[in-house]
This record gives sequence, C-alpha cells and structure tokens, in this order.
Amino acid sequence: LKRYGLDYESIRKVNPKIVYCSITGFGQTGPYRNRPGYDYVFQAMSGLMSITGGPDELPGGGPAKVGLAICDVITGIYSSFAVMTALADRDRSGEGQYIDMSLLDTTIAAISHINMNYLVGGIVPKRMGTGHPSIVPYQMFQAKDGPLAVAVGNDGQFAKLCNLLGVPELIKDERFLTNPLRVKHRNDLVPQLSAAFLHENLDTWVDKLTKAGVPCGPLHDIPQVFKDPHIKERGVQVAIDHPRGESVSILANPARLSATPPSSSGSIAAMLRSASSGMSMVLISRSAVFSRFTSCCTRSRRAATAYMRRAAWPSRSGMSKTSITDSSAGKSIISRSCQRTAPRISEGGSASESSSTRL
Repeated sequence: LKRYGLDYESIRKVNPKIVYCSITGFGQTGPYRNRPGYDYVFQAMSGLMSITGGPDELPGGGPAKVGLAICDVITGIYSSFAVMTALADRDRSGEGQYIDMSLLDTTIAAISHINMNYLVGGIVPKRMGTGHPSIVPYQMFQAKDGPLAVAVGNDGQFAKLCNLLGVPELIKDERFLTNPLRVKHRNDLVPQLSAAFLHENLDTWVDKLTKAGVPCGPLHDIPQVFKDPHIKERGVQVAIDHPRGESVSILANPARLSATPPSSSGSIAAMLRSASSGMSMVLISRSAVFSRFTSCCTRSRRAATAYMRRAAWPSRSGMSKTSITDSSAGKSIISRSCQRTAPRISEGGSASESSSTRL
C-alpha cells in the first residue's frame, strides 16, 4: 500500500485523526513479517493444535484443527477492541494512531491461561480430547443414545453426579475425595462413570443432571442448534428482506444491549443505510476503487492498472470492497478487506500472499 500512497503515514498526512488498523498474518515486524499465511498455519504455529485433538496413544489421536477459522475470528474481535480503544483515546488527544494486528499474536494471546501455566510454572499441556487437564470429570460421556458433555466443577457436584449415576460409593473413595485427587486418578474414575452413563438415554440424563444442578448438555450438530427452543427464544437466527424479494436467514448480533440493542430487522439496504451514522460502510464499484487508487497513487495509471490486475477482485476471489467515511473529518477512505489469497505488493514490487488489511 505504501507505493500507492495508502499506507498509514500517507493517509495520516491527509487526516491526522485517522485510526488505521492493519491485520496481517505475522505482523509488521519480525523475521516472518513477509510470509504468506492462512488460519490453519496459525493454528499450528500458535500451539493451538498441540492442545487440540486426542492423545497420541489413542486410535485417531494426534493434533487437530478447530472446526472453524478461529484465528480469523479471534483477530477480528481483538482488532475491534483495539480500534475502539484508539477511538476513545482520540476523543481525549485529538490524534489517531496505527494499529498492528497479527493473527499469530492474537491466537497465542487467546490460549491465555494455558500459556501462562507454561510461562509461570513450566507446565507443558497435552492433548486430552474432550477432557480437561485440571478438572475431573469434565468431558464427554456416552449415554445410551448419544454423547453428553458433563462439567463437574466442585466436590458437591461430584457427589450429586455419583448419586444420580447409582455409584454413591465413589463419593467416599479416598482416590476421589477432591478434584486434585480425581485428576491424579482420572484413569480409575472415568471408566466407572462411563459405564454408568450407558444405562440411560441422553434426554433422561440432561433432565436429571440439570435438576440436580450438575452442568451438562447434549452434543448438537448445526441443524440441532437452530432447532433448540432456547436458541429460538434468544433470537440467534433472524430473517431479513433481500432486494430480490426473498427472506434471508442470518445470525443475529450476540450483544444484548439494553439501551442501544443492535437491529437485524428490515432489509439489507436498510441495514446498510443505518450504518451511515458515524462511520459509514457502503459497497462501491470496481470503477470507484480504480478511480480512488489512481487519484491517490503517485505512479502512473499503468502501474495502478497492473496492481488491480494482480489483486484478487470479486470476480475471482470474492474480495469485498468498502468505502469508510470518517464523519469527524468528512473524508472518504478506501478500505480493502482482502482474503488471504489476495496478493500483497512488497517493497520490491513483487506480489506475495498475506492476510487481510483494513484501513
């Protein structure tokens, strides 16, 4: 972006109040800063896959990736907080700032207490499947007709669980009197609990455990999630009107604000219009992007054309194009939300893959 006058320093000269968030795979510094990367790579390099999956010694064990692009999602959430922090600071200082976000950094940060256990105590975690390294029983059990997640967080809940399972003798067993002891003797306890869970159906266990105050829940697939009565009551799925006259189901914003609740009702066009209060985001055409690029670039139209041809545009990759208007300055800034397949132009002029960048 620097060669086209769209880097932070160039934009800052136009508007010193700009908050500029750059999201890349490895960040703007360090020996890996120019490497290409995908979410899968960051799950591996962050250590996340080393703690995800079954133990190596079990059939099917080994490292596994999370079922969604979790590094992308985490980085987006961290970035939104970073932008809000910068905006709050701008209200006090009157100045914007540059934000350097890395998918690798944020994924490492999200591993949180597990990494802290290593940094403080030198504890190297192992893959445990659905089990928990420091709480037992806290894992998936198989009922007669399906899997059940059970999370026993204290000794009182453990006693209730044992009584419901018909194994009250385990409550007074010296090996299982406290959670640290249960962790130590995990391999002695879990098989006994597993055998007891096979005696009843899933719904029966959920009902009994819930009434007793023992946290539990069934393993849902995606269709079952949206059929769940609680999910329906919470309004997680909403319908909006599409310009073609169709109704489209989307996910609702999970934030439940009392004074300014987010709205997902109405049409797509109305939702886009409502976003214009403050910082507006509207779809713009390819020609508008080209016009902005050529007006910002100090190089010739030919160089801009070459860049546009090298970039992965919607016809080839589904890249979104957004115009962001900073209402405080009344200036329109082009934002390019790149897929990780989109080429990035390095200082030497060669294209290399990178993660997304947003102005």
